[in-house]
Amino acid sequence: MSKRIINSLFLLGIFASNVNGQGLAGLSIEGHAGYNLVNNVNHCPPGWGESLHFNPQFGGQLEYDLNEYVGFGLDYTYAKNDQWNYKNTVQSGAAFISTNIANIFSPGRDGFLSGMAAYLNVGGGVSNAKWSDVTYPTYPALIPDGSTMTKPFFLLGVNIEYNVTDFMAVGLHGQMRNYFCKANNDLEPKNFHPTTEGGNNMFTVGLGLRYKFLDQENMRSKKPSARDYSTFNKFSIEAHGGANLLMGDKKESTGDINPQIGLQLEYDFSPVWGLGIDYTWAKNDQWNYDNTVNNFAIYNSVNLLNAFMSNRGKESEAFNLYFVSGIGEDFAQWSNVIDPETEDPLPDGDNFSYPHVLAGIQFEYCIDKFLSIGLNGQYRYYTGGPQEHGAGNCFHPTTEGDQSTLSFGLGVRYKFGGDRNVRNVTRF
Repeated sequence: MSKRIINSLFLLGIFASNVNGQGLAGLSIEGHAGYNLVNNVNHCPPGWGESLHFNPQFGGQLEYDLNEYVGFGLDYTYAKNDQWNYKNTVQSGAAFISTNIANIFSPGRDGFLSGMAAYLNVGGGVSNAKWSDVTYPTYPALIPDGSTMTKPFFLLGVNIEYNVTDFMAVGLHGQMRNYFCKANNDLEPKNFHPTTEGGNNMFTVGLGLRYKFLDQENMRSKKPSARDYSTFNKFSIEAHGGANLLMGDKKESTGDINPQIGLQLEYDFSPVWGLGIDYTWAKNDQWNYDNTVNNFAIYNSVNLLNAFMSNRGKESEAFNLYFVSGIGEDFAQWSNVIDPETEDPLPDGDNFSYPHVLAGIQFEYCIDKFLSIGLNGQYRYYTGGPQEHGAGNCFHPTTEGDQSTLSFGLGVRYKFGGDRNVRNVTRF
């Protein structure tokens, strides 16, 4: 796995050195080290309080900044995750989008603060874990030394950097990684280890040392252009509707398509980056139950066309393409439930709430300065809990594992301020 990650970093560097016409001016590389703490969801027996072990980690990062606001990168991390009942080593590879929130909120900072920057990192990846010295009850017989497991994860973090020189920066990192779980059985337990009953979160903190190619010409050393967006209106609102497809485990993957509607409020800090909140009401009926879901989410929106082409011509100014990522919570209620094994009826009215992560693409066409129509596509992954006393994973107790949904639909957006809305800016 580590060889594949290193090769990916090399290929990213080759691509980055030629993208957007700026060569190495967007490229930087960082080494980082620190500590992590694993939170075993729903307790690592005999209790989460007894698994509070800090473990060391180190890694490397290659990043390419498209402009003063947005960049993307790859990360490799080697970590220990030893707990009281096992030893564990983890190799992780991740891809992420980095947003310079200091340049968004304070582009004109000077003095000591002029050398500082703060980045919000959102992404995902895959971890490969290896165990030894497993001691909890019967598990040593099931999981011998050397057993491995691969699991996907979602990451959210903040990186505060200070420019020591034109080409070197030191950073303080903080990050949360949520590792998705699957059905818990003797042969395929949940991560990080078979002795846990649910998914896991890992919290990390550490220091980094970054080298920026081309010194002062590097995008990471620059502040935004002098254009001031403080007089622009930054709010927009969208109504959207469409359909979703639930992808559950083998008991419910029937391919049933259900309707959904929703509302979005977004605040765009610049022509490149914005934050928003979303509410979606959805049906997720399947062959053995009826299900309604209220979804709430916060998301990060990046205008990809503006990020890659900051001075577009008039022929493309009516078009925009956004990458959206975020997190949220779902509140679901069931009725007409049938046990998939016995086909006996189960009680109605069960309510469950589950967190999710989301990623999507939104294509938008500006009809005029006030109105846009959009085509939306989105993927949501829902993290489930243990099956105890009839309470199963999302979307319903009759399921065995986590679920995900694919959704697609149309939206109509109103941009407050018309000509003076920052969402209409395509040359800056």
